[in-house]
Amino acid sequence: MKHGRGREVGHEAFLEALGLVADDTDASLRSYSGRGTHGKSCVGVDLAGSREAFVLVARLALELGEEPPTPQSDSMGRGIVLYWSDVPFQDEEDEEDEEDEEDEEESS
Repeated sequence: MKHGRGREVGHEAFLEALGLVADDTDASLRSYSGRGTHGKSCVGVDLAGSREAFVLVARLALELGEEPPTPQSDSMGRGIVLYWSDVPFQDEEDEEDEEDEEDEEESS
C-alpha cells in the first residue's frame, strides 16, 4: 500500500498502528463498503467529525514514523468514516477462521 509520498507501507504495520491510534483516540475500527470500494469490504474508522479525522491521521503519522496512506472519507450523517479501500478489513473472527484453516492444513 502506498502512502502520500509513494513509498510502500505494509498492511500489517499499518493496521497495527491504526489499531493503536484508534484505541487511544476512542475511534472505532470497522468494516466499510461504499464509495470507491467496488463492493469489497475495507478497513474504516468511525469518527465524530473532521477535527477528529485530522487528529487521527496526525497521530497515525507519528505512530508510523512517516506520512500515512491517504484515506478516503464519507459523511455518515452525524459523523464521518475514514477508510482505506486497498486495505481489507479483518476482524478477530476472520483471524480465528484463518488460524483454524492453517491448523487443519498442517495436520493433513
